[in-house]
Amino acid sequence: MSVKNGTTIVLKIGTSLLVGETTSSISFSRDMIETTSKSSTNQAKTYIPGEKGATISASGIYDPDAVGYGFSEAFGAIDAGTLISFMMGGTTVADPIYYGSAYITSVTKDNPQNDKSTFSIELQVTGEVTEGVVT
Repeated sequence: MSVKNGTTIVLKIGTSLLVGETTSSISFSRDMIETTSKSSTNQAKTYIPGEKGATISASGIYDPDAVGYGFSEAFGAIDAGTLISFMMGGTTVADPIYYGSAYITSVTKDNPQNDKSTFSIELQVTGEVTEGVVT
């Protein structure tokens, strides 16, 4: 069994790494279309698969001077409704990656007392997510 250290899996927006990334996740979903009818066996609900989608969540340490995709870039993209490209995955040759296009649907900046400032973003994937490997 090969276990992957989550530290080696990164999120890129366009060609830039997410600034100060501390966590990221991608979630895939598929709608289910109910096909139950009066004649369904034993009144059991039945379904067929419908449309599919994906969302991405990520957080990072707020650093306005860092090079990469940070809070200001995310704010600009959500404000303008900009379609962005993303890639989430490993950085070593043959590591799996997932990539596609998305819109940023949420940008949050947290400023706790006596702690570091952080930011988080939520992305709604539009179109298909492609699975590949680092080359």
